[in-house]
Amino acid sequence: MDVLAATGADEFGGPPSGAGPAVEVVGDRPVLAVPAEEGPSGEVGSLVVIAATSEEARTLAGHAISSRLSVTIRG
Repeated sequence: MDVLAATGADEFGGPPSGAGPAVEVVGDRPVLAVPAEEGPSGEVGSLVVIAATSEEARTLAGHAISSRLSVTIRG
């Protein structure tokens, strides 16, 4: 699985200005788990647990703050 980051919304929650193509944050990572769709609070969301190094985890966390993360699954 690859994780891509695209520029998120501007500081006011609007669409990003001058958004470019997404960049690959981590690539070819194994999927460890895909939890049930509905969590204990009844909220529906997406969660995929991947294996990542410490450095990759820090990079993902940084991009999660300022970007929208997407995944691609290779077949």
